Amino acid sequence: MGLLRVAVFGPPEVFHDERRLSFALRKAETLLLYLAVEGGMHSRSQLAALLWPDSEPSLARQTLRNALALLRSLLADAPAAGHSHLLQEPELLGLMQFEFVKKQWINDGTFFGVPAEMDPLVGPHDGNGQFTIPQQPIRRRLTELPRFVVNRGGEYCFIPGLRALQWLADLDT
Repeated sequence: MGLLRVAVFGPPEVFHDERRLSFALRKAETLLLYLAVEGGMHSRSQLAALLWPDSEPSLARQTLRNALALLRSLLADAPAAGHSHLLQEPELLGLMQFEFVKKQWINDGTFFGVPAEMDPLVGPHDGNGQFTIPQQPIRRRLTELPRFVVNRGGEYCFIPGLRALQWLADLDT
């Protein structure tokens, strides 16, 4: 799945794999921006009513399907890939985004086999956190982890700070 970047400060812009997308249907862009900003899953009926409030419900749902077809074609990485940024269930729509990564990887150690521990660099540590490196034959536990990264809205990118890189460089190997 290619990188999807949505800029909403100033005029909205959507980039997929560094290519700026242009939308044949303005409402398709609006739908993508709404899903990106609001997060979570949304019912198709609610989205259709929100975007096409003056249309009959059946026509609004049909127009929503057309907008989704356009989004799928714009966000397709490769025809055989079968992956999409759009999360779809029979009656729900959403957008795979940073919150999933944050919840499943950064804040929930179960994802990488260390329950109840957070990512050592980008996890929300308060100075009392720990992280276990499942090294063979002996595991290593890092304790009293400081907070290196503070999540703030806007772009979804990660650039470790110099303090974090220095801390990693100073670890005994």
